Amino acid sequence: MKIIMTVPQSKLSRLRRVRADCLVLVTRRAGMAALAAVTPLPGLDLGMTLVLVPEMLSAINRKFGLTPEQISRLPLRRQGRLLEIAAHLGNQAIGRAVTRQTVKLLLRQLGVKISLKTAARIVPIAGNVAAGAISFSTIKMLGTRHVNACYEVRRRLL
Repeated sequence: MKIIMTVPQSKLSRLRRVRADCLVLVTRRAGMAALAAVTPLPGLDLGMTLVLVPEMLSAINRKFGLTPEQISRLPLRRQGRLLEIAAHLGNQAIGRAVTRQTVKLLLRQLGVKISLKTAARIVPIAGNVAAGAISFSTIKMLGTRHVNACYEVRRRLL
């Protein structure tokens, strides 16, 4: 006999709203990164990425209640289950302080090559536009993956 657990719709709808809000946040941060990449100042795009991404991931964690401080307030059994789900999803940013090292690891997992953006800049104007598009899509993909992982962790805990 299989037991089916139901999740109260109000909690699930709240969780979906948080997810939608976080996806808007991701798109805005990706746009900021793209603008920095289009600007012809050397190093601005990488600097912005290393500032924007940790802040973005931390904000997403906070909105989902998945910062280290928020998790530490949960009962020990729920903490263990939450971290087990996050590890199963392969997410290194849930329940941990997000550092530049974490960001570099996440970008590496996406296969992002900073040199690709740099090489694109050799071609005037079109290269800057390409670098902006690469930045936007990279940050958007990274943020969306994180939002979906946070959503899945919280949904499984309901």
